[in-house]
This record gives sequence, structure tokens and C-alpha cells, in this order.
Amino acid sequence: MNEPIEVIKIDDSRELRIYQDEDAQNPREDDNLGIMICLHSRYNLGDIGLQDLPHNIECIADLKKHIEEDYDAVELTELKLYDHSGITISASSSGQFADRWDSMVVGYIFTTRKKIIERFEVVKITKSVMKKVQNTFKMELEMYDSYLRGDIYYYQLVKKTVCDHCGETKEEIIDSCGGYYDINDIKKDNAVI
Repeated sequence: MNEPIEVIKIDDSRELRIYQDEDAQNPREDDNLGIMICLHSRYNLGDIGLQDLPHNIECIADLKKHIEEDYDAVELTELKLYDHSGITISASSSGQFADRWDSMVVGYIFTTRKKIIERFEVVKITKSVMKKVQNTFKMELEMYDSYLRGDIYYYQLVKKTVCDHCGETKEEIIDSCGGYYDINDIKKDNAVI
């Protein structure tokens, strides 16, 4: 087991231990609005990777053409990957994602008209619906980026008892939960303890 990132003493017998969640579920396995298709020879990224694409797709331009021709694509957005001592993904073109050596366009996130209509229960796709689509993409990308960087956490609530006879301290995990994308959410969820 890895060492806790933070230990919060609650009282003389209980403490909250926060760890990096090394067994976190990939958020791309959830029911996402966005569809991510990525081309990368070393990483299997997004929902559809290089190994799942037709063999005639060799570059980003081929991928874009494939998406435009084979999907009812809406809100096609470039994905950039920064690969330097770990990886991080974004739709941004600024900061580290503008680095010409360690960043690259790795693929696209998009959705379909059918998915928008089903998700937002609309008949017509308006500007306000498209704003919701963009906000959903942003949230999905932030979650996936946290997953890729390993920034997902879990906690254990531990109770310590001292044996009256031998003086040995025993620990019992009385609660635990994982899949947190923000350490502060763990603290909020356990504030009443």
C-alpha cells in the first residue's frame, strides 16, 4: 500500500488518511457525451484509439476526415497532449500545450446530434444547448486529465485502539471510499466525523 498524501487527526482514536487512488476507474468508461478518438503509438487514449481505427488513417488530417465522413459529428474539438515526465491532455493551445517539442494534437473530442438530443432532451440544438455541450466537454476533459495524471484520491477512516493488557495499538478501517477528483471533497464529505 502506498503512503498517505495527508493524515488528518480527528480525535485521540480516529484519523482520516488520504491516498492517491491507484485503482481509479477510467472516466471514459462512463456514459460520456463526448467521444474521444486519439492517435498515439505509445498510449491507448480516449474512447477509440489507433488500434481501433481503419488502417488508412495515418495522421491527424486523416483522422479529422474520417470523423467528418463517418460520424454525425457535432462540436469537433482538437485534443492536445503534453508528454513530458507524464502526460496531460487538454483542448487548450496555450501554456505547456503550445510547446513545440513536447505537445501535439493527439485527436478529437466530438459528439453526435443524436447524443445531444437524448442527453439534453431537446428537439432543436440551439446556442444555449451548444454551450451546455461545450461545458460538458470541458468537465469530461478535466476528469480524464486528472485520471491520466493520477490525480484521483481515496480515503480511509481509521480507528486506533490500545489493548489494556499488552499496550499494543491496533488499527481498524471503519470507512473508506475512492474516486475523488479533489482532496477537498473528501474533507467536506468527512467534516461531520
